[in-house]
Amino acid sequence: MTLLPELIGDSAGLVAVRTQVERLLRRHSDGGRVASVLILGETGTGKNLLARNLHASGPRSRGPFVMVDCSTLSPTLLESELFGHERGAFTDAREAKMGLVQAAHRGTVFFNEIAELPENLQAKLLTVLDERTVRRVGSTRSEVVDVSIIAATSEDLKPGRRGFRDDLFFRLSVVTLRLPPLRERGGDILTLAEHYLRRSAERYKQLPKTLGDDTRAALLAYRWPGNVRELAHMMERIVLSSDASIVTVDRLGLSVARQSRTPGPGATASDRSPATEPRAGQVRDETERAPIIEALRITGGNISRAAEQLGVTRNTLRYRMAKLGFPAHVRAAVPVDAVTATSATPAVRLTWERRHVALLRADLFAMSGDPFDATSMLRRFLEKVDGFGGRVEDVSPTGLVAIFGLEPVEDAARRAAHAALSIQTLAMQDHGTEPVPSVRIGLHAGDVLVAWIDGVGRVDADTKREAWATLGPCMADVGPGTILVSQAARMLLERRFALTPVTLDRGDRGCTYRLDGIRGGGAGLGEHLTPLVARSDELRQLEDALEHAGEGHGQVVGVTGEAGVGKSRLLWELGQSLRSRNCRVLVAGAASYGPQAPYLPVIDLLKTYFLIEARDDVGQISKRVISRLLALGPPLVAAAPALLALLDVPVVDAPWSALDPYQKHRRTLEALTRLLVEESRLQPVVVVIEDLHWIDSKTQEVLDALVESIPQHRLLILASYRPEYRHGWGNKSYYTQILLEPLSPDVARLLLDHLLGREAATPELTSLLITRTGGNPFFLEESIRSLVETGILVGDRGAYCPAGDMKDIEVPASVHAMLAARIERLAPNDRTLLQTAAVIGSDVPFALLQAVAGLAEAPLRAGLVRLRATEFLAAMRLMPELGYAFKHALSHEVAYAGLLPEPRRLLHARIVQAIEALHADRIIEHVDRLAHHALRGEVWERAVTYLSQAGAKAAARSAYRESVTCLEHALDALTHLPASRETNELGIDLRLALRNALHPLGEIQRALERLGEGRSLAERIGDQRRLGWVSVCMAHQFWLGSDLDRAVEYGQRALALAQAEGDVPLAVVANLRLGEAYHALGEYARSNTCLRNNIDCLRGELAGERFGEAGVPSVMSRCFLVRTLADQGEFADAGARAQEAVRLAEAADHPFSLMMAHFCAGYLALRQGDLGEAIDCLERSRALGRARSMPTVLGIDQHLGYAYVLSGRLADGLSLLEHAIETAVVMGHTASYALPTIYL
Repeated sequence: MTLLPELIGDSAGLVAVRTQVERLLRRHSDGGRVASVLILGETGTGKNLLARNLHASGPRSRGPFVMVDCSTLSPTLLESELFGHERGAFTDAREAKMGLVQAAHRGTVFFNEIAELPENLQAKLLTVLDERTVRRVGSTRSEVVDVSIIAATSEDLKPGRRGFRDDLFFRLSVVTLRLPPLRERGGDILTLAEHYLRRSAERYKQLPKTLGDDTRAALLAYRWPGNVRELAHMMERIVLSSDASIVTVDRLGLSVARQSRTPGPGATASDRSPATEPRAGQVRDETERAPIIEALRITGGNISRAAEQLGVTRNTLRYRMAKLGFPAHVRAAVPVDAVTATSATPAVRLTWERRHVALLRADLFAMSGDPFDATSMLRRFLEKVDGFGGRVEDVSPTGLVAIFGLEPVEDAARRAAHAALSIQTLAMQDHGTEPVPSVRIGLHAGDVLVAWIDGVGRVDADTKREAWATLGPCMADVGPGTILVSQAARMLLERRFALTPVTLDRGDRGCTYRLDGIRGGGAGLGEHLTPLVARSDELRQLEDALEHAGEGHGQVVGVTGEAGVGKSRLLWELGQSLRSRNCRVLVAGAASYGPQAPYLPVIDLLKTYFLIEARDDVGQISKRVISRLLALGPPLVAAAPALLALLDVPVVDAPWSALDPYQKHRRTLEALTRLLVEESRLQPVVVVIEDLHWIDSKTQEVLDALVESIPQHRLLILASYRPEYRHGWGNKSYYTQILLEPLSPDVARLLLDHLLGREAATPELTSLLITRTGGNPFFLEESIRSLVETGILVGDRGAYCPAGDMKDIEVPASVHAMLAARIERLAPNDRTLLQTAAVIGSDVPFALLQAVAGLAEAPLRAGLVRLRATEFLAAMRLMPELGYAFKHALSHEVAYAGLLPEPRRLLHARIVQAIEALHADRIIEHVDRLAHHALRGEVWERAVTYLSQAGAKAAARSAYRESVTCLEHALDALTHLPASRETNELGIDLRLALRNALHPLGEIQRALERLGEGRSLAERIGDQRRLGWVSVCMAHQFWLGSDLDRAVEYGQRALALAQAEGDVPLAVVANLRLGEAYHALGEYARSNTCLRNNIDCLRGELAGERFGEAGVPSVMSRCFLVRTLADQGEFADAGARAQEAVRLAEAADHPFSLMMAHFCAGYLALRQGDLGEAIDCLERSRALGRARSMPTVLGIDQHLGYAYVLSGRLADGLSLLEHAIETAVVMGHTASYALPTIYL
């Protein structure tokens, strides 16, 4: 067997050590007592490795190997850790514990940095050496222990050294081994470099790498202050951060400051002046001092940055500085824990910033009850964190939390992941028989608030706790060696690292992915557009679709891809080609606040189509619309009310006003479809809608309707969206999806040749840009702009010249980091203007921006010119009102996020005032934007008003989900207003409106909760009328949930209140609810009474009134009376009432009521056994219900399914019955659950 296989090298010094060790091991081959060994050598020379090899190759190899790091253990705990303690020996000693020395019984204990052992413990260690016994803290007896002792130190330990006992020195140094520093080992440097390069590639499953000739020369010339450890870390970093197969010298990261300025090991005597040649020790010290002094000069005395320059850890650098005689105040770390100011010092400079950072948390834990040296392991973890540029924020005896990206870097998450993999690998290495802890690691990324105090960054305590909380709870749920990754970090790592979804035992706590290793392998439109590269196939697909559409075969094309990949650019190119063609192009886009503003893209499209300008009043708008509709054909004028209503023009049209919201929505869909179809008869129509991932549900319905109607028309719909958007067009024969991928490396180089010019587009720079950006066109262009702004490139676009060191290039891996850095580099006034624009929104009217920014026209225009030059903003329109837009959504989002909460809130509030002043006579057109800004600006009274109006506006268009969102926000805003009767009344009304929006969505329990709140408010203020309406709504919700006793209770309350107040509408609705409940209870007489009271009351004009209900009460009362009579066998009377219900519903032209009338007629026929009539009526009812997409009408499916089964259509019937049960369970609609279950 080869002894000391890991002690690699053939230099004279190392061969001497190996020979000495082999002689020692041969003498102890009989298994007798092993002599103590003292290992001397600088930090990083391999003392730890040598100690482990001595143990593994010696006679005690089957015993434990326990390492004690004397320099890192707490002095107050050191004695207990080394020698153990008895129960009650000190506070928190709740049970007896074996010490590390005893844990090494029949094995080896290794004392690293023995010179740091306190003098009071040196005597106890001497006892262990002489008497082979230990006495635990608090014990009165000694225990025999059989251990071999190996000690090591990086200090020049010798007899007479102050603070270290001579007798202990002599007992430890029976055999002394001196490890030479790496700079004295000559060719071993290359042997070791190749070894660590190969080992790291195998460990991380990367392709092998070789050292270039210039690299080998640089490695030999370097002085290696961190010795072998520095070399190993360097090779590991190279493997992780570079895909190149040959390691070039620039990958080493060796700056001039890190090179020795004295002759190297191979220099001859002639290279020095004999007269001035100092002693060898002085030469060595000066050789080591020179690069440290230079690094400190470059970094302004910052220890952390100087250590990074030198390629060593901060602790190593401090130790070297102390050994070389640097003063204590120079050795102090620059990032201090406190900033002390006195009257003689200048005022502290304090600024706040948001920073996007990555966090790493590592927790150590024992797999068994054996003691372990956690401190030694933590020290090595700290080196890994430090080596990848991280900063330790928190540390404890069993773990640490580190932060990456506090200083501006674009790859903070990648650095954290590499550090995590290195820590994981370190923890999983074979440590022989030494008890070592296991480790769990968590990674998270996000924004934190940073206070810069005289240039020193400190993370805000509150945001730090929030970030830490994401990592903390999930750590206990995973096994040893696992690296957990949060969702936020996953988005930054998934391109380069292998991630696997995981399910935690105690639920999703934020860390839901596991990092398994390194993955194998490797825009907004500017005013100066770059060539469209590698998109000719996609553009040809668009042109083919246009050609087919022009021939009368309508087409739908979806352009999808990640942000910045070029979706807008592709559509723009097609638009340019359409200028010379005879076709109508209509362009619209969704807004980030679009989901709360129904039909917003549709409204923009209509304004473009009808040439409506911002200064047009309602009369002019109406004139333009009617004129254009007449030109298309007089029949189309019937669509005018629907279109005018969308444009917020008051509609004086009785038939339109009589329609319910659902009918209006259907008419709106028909009007929009007819409009575009009729236009396509005159000329091909191209509808472009961008950013569908922000689309509202009503616009989605419009788009779906258009998609269904275009196959036989000259219509082309082009839509762009991000991959997370989903639609239902995939099965259409006339649908095409174009997926835009990032540019391939070869194509990206063509783009960079154009952007940079031949001189600047060096292979090194282009490779770096492509690697960092992943070939995303927008990211590439933004990276070039950053190089120009930082002065690394100078000249004109396409003809740049290098002007700085390309090693300092700032090409972020995260678009957020890139854009945030660009924004920070703007002049303060321009940055403020950009952030103000961001609060206004993605589109920025000039007049509104001027009012909010408070600038005169000249400086405002000058600022906008500069922002356009930096390509943050683009001119959106010139006439009739000047406006701007952010070039890319990401630019808008990052600029908005860069503002701290309070300044941002004040801007939102100012925007509300500005819109009110600018559009005082047209507030309703801007109510959605006003609601958005009032809420964000915490202008609570206006927020309640505008959100209520926006909710009502959405509900009137059947946009119930948008209505719910607005109304919930309104309720939240209401809590900030002073308590009063008026606010309580408004709170009840909002909850009633919310119930009406929730009911069609089938959200029974949520509606009931809000109604319960409304009831409490009404009772508190004694508002009987509102209490009655709340009660009648609750009665209906209880009926839906089969809580029939409470349904009757609340129905009776509502009826009593209606009779006391003389409220006829309330009495009608209360009787209807009681009739429903009594019918479900089987109390048919009572049900008949309530329902007949309504029928008798609702005559003449009242027969068509709805009283705010989903169905016409005169029809609904007859429907339930039909069911009651049918259940009693009174079929003749029931038949007459069913016919009346159908006739009244048709007269009212109310689809919901007609649906219920046909349902009850079918119910009656089913009870009579007339299956043909039953199926006919129920199918008609179901068709009306499906057209409305009303999930709350479940009785139709269950009865139709039963009729199918009885008629022999078993498969159809069972399918409907199962669907009815599933839907009822999901909605909590237990009133519709029992009967289909019985039928089955």
